[in-house]
Amino acid sequence: MNQEKIGKFIQELRKEKNMTQQELGELLGVTDRSISNWENGKYMPDLSLFKPICDTLDININELLSGERITDNYEKKLEENIINTINYSNKKSFDKTGYLIFNSLGIILFLISCLSWSIPGNFQIIGCLGGILFIVISINKIFDKKTHKIIISVIVSILLLFSIFITDYVMTNNYNYYPKIYLSKYDIENATVYKLFTKSVIYCNGEITAESINNRLIPKEEAIETCKNHLNK
Repeated sequence: MNQEKIGKFIQELRKEKNMTQQELGELLGVTDRSISNWENGKYMPDLSLFKPICDTLDININELLSGERITDNYEKKLEENIINTINYSNKKSFDKTGYLIFNSLGIILFLISCLSWSIPGNFQIIGCLGGILFIVISINKIFDKKTHKIIISVIVSILLLFSIFITDYVMTNNYNYYPKIYLSKYDIENATVYKLFTKSVIYCNGEITAESINNRLIPKEEAIETCKNHLNK
């Protein structure tokens, strides 16, 4: 299966119909970049797109896989293309397996980074976001249709980001861990004050000793006094 020949054939047929790459992409549910990659011979269209491409460009699948109009030796070409399509399908399945492994590595990186509170805050957030990036990239490689890529990537990203906030909230409130996600903070003597999304908290010697009301930022004087009272108990 000659990718470059098929790509040039798609380009010729597209131009014959006076369509831009974007217009063809919209009809097929893919990006104009995907069309460009096909026409440059970098990638082949997904098998599920063969028939829509043929219907749009007014050719048959045998002609698409041959990369030219067929006027003779039709059956011979058909046999060759069937064999080539089977080989291509096997390779495609192998590629998707590789991206599934890549996806799994992203999930592992995300879980290790987000669930291990012994990792410093900056490295933990970078690890979580890196895991999300791995997962989104593999999703974009596994799925071919633009709508599928966008919808699944957005849903997965929202769920993973939400899980970061939930994990941080649970660890901060239930286990007295320092928050990883906060708006601002300042240090005073033996205390650290964090401004979170919903409240402010004072950590004195590693323990939450007070929380703000109405999400106000606790003043330094109040934080110092609170910490002194806590140490004197």
